[in-house]
Amino acid sequence: MLTRVLLRKKTLHVLYANINCGNFNYRDMYKNLTDSMNKTYDLYHFLLLFPIELTNYVNDHLYEVKTKKLLPTESDLNPNLRFVNNKVATLLSNNSELNSYIETHDINWRNEPELLFNIYHTICDQPFYKAYMEAEEITFEDDKTLWRHIYKKVLCVDESFREVTDGLSAYLCDDFDTIITFVDRTIRTMSEDDTPSKALLPLFSSDDDKQFVYKLLKLTVENYSDYCKEIEKYISDRWEFNRIAFMDVLILAMAIAELSDFPTIPVGVTLNEYIDLAKSYSTAKSGKFVNGVLDKIVNNRRSNKTLYKLGEQTNPFEIGNKIN
Repeated sequence: MLTRVLLRKKTLHVLYANINCGNFNYRDMYKNLTDSMNKTYDLYHFLLLFPIELTNYVNDHLYEVKTKKLLPTESDLNPNLRFVNNKVATLLSNNSELNSYIETHDINWRNEPELLFNIYHTICDQPFYKAYMEAEEITFEDDKTLWRHIYKKVLCVDESFREVTDGLSAYLCDDFDTIITFVDRTIRTMSEDDTPSKALLPLFSSDDDKQFVYKLLKLTVENYSDYCKEIEKYISDRWEFNRIAFMDVLILAMAIAELSDFPTIPVGVTLNEYIDLAKSYSTAKSGKFVNGVLDKIVNNRRSNKTLYKLGEQTNPFEIGNKIN
């Protein structure tokens, strides 16, 4: 599930939090990174739980109005149950993996009744919801589309909802929008015939991604001093190393680690990813600065035949020796 884009961001956050305080203990950072990724997986399940919780809230509300209102109207006595019968919420509520995870990790929305109330009334005002509730007939695809719209057009833009999800952990910086796309994928790929045993998205898409993120962290920590010396060699005369933004140094160190020991990742991919990180997390000029330094490093390594990338025109025996 976690993309390498997000894995790089999480690694950068952990490095910044620790090295900025003078902590170079890899075990500490390993734990921090693991906790960060696990909290992101919590968020995925927390967001998938929302349709169940909101459906239960609405169902209870309709029942109370029907049974406790002094002068119930016809619509109170015979409410439109299309929303509470939505099959997406039903499939999620029956999913054994989701149920097991939320029970094991104590994930719930029980402390947010006011949020559920406000979100439901916001949904009721949406044209897509009114069209869904008033349609003569609906299909399972309509059920899925409704919830995909709710996530995209209501939950993603509701500040109170974002505050609650962000409050799950300090590790969840910048995770919400990415995880929403995985929730959307989960709903989009649902089938009306899904059984309770249907698997949800795994934390890692592959073992390679898991190995990638921990190796990237380890290489950066263990070789940080050497990487800083290499960075210093490519800084122009108008720059002093100790005046470079600390975030820029970290980003460059991570980029060097990736250029050095991940032969299957193309150079262009690495450069683009770390330039984007610089633009997102550092100064206004950092993207251009990181681009310039990395360009010099890549050119120098290619000239010295010390840049090993599979698929590039280099000596295959040299590549083999480097990998082994």
